[in-house]
Amino acid sequence: MVRSISAATRPRISGRGFEFLRQAREIQPHVVRMVLSAASFRYLVKPWTEEDIVEQIGHALERAEHDRTERELADASWKMRRKVSQVKRECPEAWHNGRTSNARNSIPTMTQAQRGFTLIEVLVVIAIIAILALIAMPSYQGKVIREQIAEGVALAAVAKPPVASAWATTKALPADNAAAGLPSADKIVNNMVSAIAVADGAIHITFGNRVNTTIKGKVLTLRPAVIEDAQIVPVTWVCGHAEAPDKMTLKGLDKTDIPEAFLPVNCKAKAKAKK
Repeated sequence: MVRSISAATRPRISGRGFEFLRQAREIQPHVVRMVLSAASFRYLVKPWTEEDIVEQIGHALERAEHDRTERELADASWKMRRKVSQVKRECPEAWHNGRTSNARNSIPTMTQAQRGFTLIEVLVVIAIIAILALIAMPSYQGKVIREQIAEGVALAAVAKPPVASAWATTKALPADNAAAGLPSADKIVNNMVSAIAVADGAIHITFGNRVNTTIKGKVLTLRPAVIEDAQIVPVTWVCGHAEAPDKMTLKGLDKTDIPEAFLPVNCKAKAKAKK
């Protein structure tokens, strides 16, 4: 297989690596092309679908949240060092609090390296560490849960084809797993999913097994959106509380009860405009 790899910028070829890859394709139409760039978070390859765009926007938002958390941790760390320095300047004798005046006078002068940390310094450090943990934990937990949800949703791929096929051929949606030609719900499982049930065309994913306890037993629904009078149009799958695309009708009930904070972007309802 022929491959062609280029940086996004190449000074000797019209200033762009894309021009280099275009020329490479003219010479070898079946070449596999790759672009190296530090200027973009991610490139999308044409043609793309609406689901691809929404998914990548979700990844970008998660990346932005991760970067924001890192900045907050760095800022808190800087404030901690500044606070410790301030304590050293303002309370140089805090290390021997509680001792009598005579005892202090009898202690030889000691350097900061010999004394080590004072009680106040230790308490300040402990307090800052606790604050950092409180900042980092929710963000990290949310990232882990969203990854587990994505893994669980992938398993629903086994149920989508029979549902879509039933609509295309009979203009009816399977009432349950048996009607869709699938095993019983409790037999469609993986590390994150304890059951996948089909009900009137909707796919209900129940999370369990090794999933985070926050979403254990919770359900995420994928509903089919169809054009009522045009079966030839493929079924579009709508996640959770999201709305159907224009001119399409959603089928089945939405039983999603996963907390809003952990839902993927494409599974959330659109925010209503304020009047």
